[in-house]
Amino acid sequence: MKLIEPNESLENEWKNYIEEVMSCDKQLIPASANGDVHNYRQFLKEKEQNKIQPLDSNLVPSTLYFMVEDDHIFGMVDIRHCLNDYLFQYGGHIGYGLRPSKRGQGYGNQILALALEKCRALGLDKVLVTCKKYNHLSAKVIMKNGGVLENEVALNEEIEQRYWIQL
Repeated sequence: MKLIEPNESLENEWKNYIEEVMSCDKQLIPASANGDVHNYRQFLKEKEQNKIQPLDSNLVPSTLYFMVEDDHIFGMVDIRHCLNDYLFQYGGHIGYGLRPSKRGQGYGNQILALALEKCRALGLDKVLVTCKKYNHLSAKVIMKNGGVLENEVALNEEIEQRYWIQL
């Protein structure tokens, strides 16, 4: 299992990933797949731009990775190089997701562990990872990877848990 940046050869696999996620719950579509989720070339262009300076002033530089094995996408992780006020409260440095058919099999622990390696390479010494309070599986993954709950904050009538991981 490894993290790789999106590339043109994974277009069909990415579309399959997005369709599987959408069939489970449209609310789970990764923010990194916003807009036309089937326009992969636009997706690649936006991801490349976001590494340097996002076009949207509300965003921060970030790098998106696919967790793959044999060109099969198991999940996606977006690593934010820094935090703005919103991300400091609610989003954190790392946002990750798995395709529904791979959940509950230990891949969440793997994708977060691999993401933490990328954060170390960016020179970060600690990272913030958040999840909804009801998402017990995500909280378990975060804690297994060294996350320490700092606090909980309200977001749109839901509670967001904020965990720090020392690198």
